Amino acid sequence: MCNALMWWAPLSDPADAEPLLRDVDVPRRCRLLADAYSLSETDRGRVIDVAIMRVNRSCHLMKQRAELLGGGWQRMWDDGAGDLIKRRLAWLERNADTLRSALG
Repeated sequence: MCNALMWWAPLSDPADAEPLLRDVDVPRRCRLLADAYSLSETDRGRVIDVAIMRVNRSCHLMKQRAELLGGGWQRMWDDGAGDLIKRRLAWLERNADTLRSALG
């Protein structure tokens, strides 16, 4: 469910979203997806926290791989992948309460 929300709500800074998804009502889309997947009340209460944890983990892993392995990992980090992940995390943290309310 978290993956579906990441891509189709989408859970990211609108500046980084695909052009057709930049002006959508993200909280409403979260609710629609949760309803379509019959997400339980318990899972609705957790899914945004799971998204934040996953994005935070992604940031740490990518940075670590860039530093330790270099190569393509370092190129992706240097080309802005880390900044993109950090913007997504900041956006999620800023909007977490609104998203949780929409899901609840």
